[in-house]
Amino acid sequence: MGWMEGLRGVGVMSLAVFTMWVFSRFAPDDSASLKTVIIIYSVVYILLGILCWFFVSDNNNLRNTNNEEKHSFQLSDILAVLRIRTTWYCSMVIFGVFTIYAILSYSTNYLTEMYGMSLVAASYMGIVINKIFRALCGPLGGIITTYSIVKSPTRVIQILSIIGLLALTALLVTNSNPQSVAMGIGLILLLGFTCYASRGLYWACPGEARTPSYIMGTTVGICSVIGFLPDVFVYPIIG
Repeated sequence: MGWMEGLRGVGVMSLAVFTMWVFSRFAPDDSASLKTVIIIYSVVYILLGILCWFFVSDNNNLRNTNNEEKHSFQLSDILAVLRIRTTWYCSMVIFGVFTIYAILSYSTNYLTEMYGMSLVAASYMGIVINKIFRALCGPLGGIITTYSIVKSPTRVIQILSIIGLLALTALLVTNSNPQSVAMGIGLILLLGFTCYASRGLYWACPGEARTPSYIMGTTVGICSVIGFLPDVFVYPIIG
């Protein structure tokens, strides 16, 4: 658990560093710089899609050994999934984690405007929070779940949510009179840890809820639609 999110973070960080280097090779007023970066991202994602098509297994052996009766998808499955309480619970877990994830993308602006950090120093902290932490905290969340007493990704997410809420509350309280830059950075790092560790675990919730395999895809789809809604409204609200 969490390794996929961690490896995704490593890939995103590597690609971001490479595109930043490419961007810096152009003149500051050259519009081709952004166009080149967009083309690089497009080509990389298209190539990854092609590689997945050829190299990602359909897990036919697991499917053949599954004792559940084969069930073709029907529209009634969507209504059946919506009537399951755990679907909404998993959706709200993803919704909350993704809200914090979207907010963390503004950590650079927050540190410069509220704590007076230089743009360069705040940018480096932004890389640590949004890139390095993303690569490290996902696997770390899985390790904590595996070797802790809890042994449950859902319970670990609940604990991380409480810690994240306390960190966010402390940020809001100190926001009125921000003095210690170290405290602000520490609270944001703690909030980032809870967020990225939870991101590495939240897709284990439908499985832990014993979702039948024939509606697992539908459940994941509905949870994605509801859970990723913050991507629609968080950025326009913050501006």
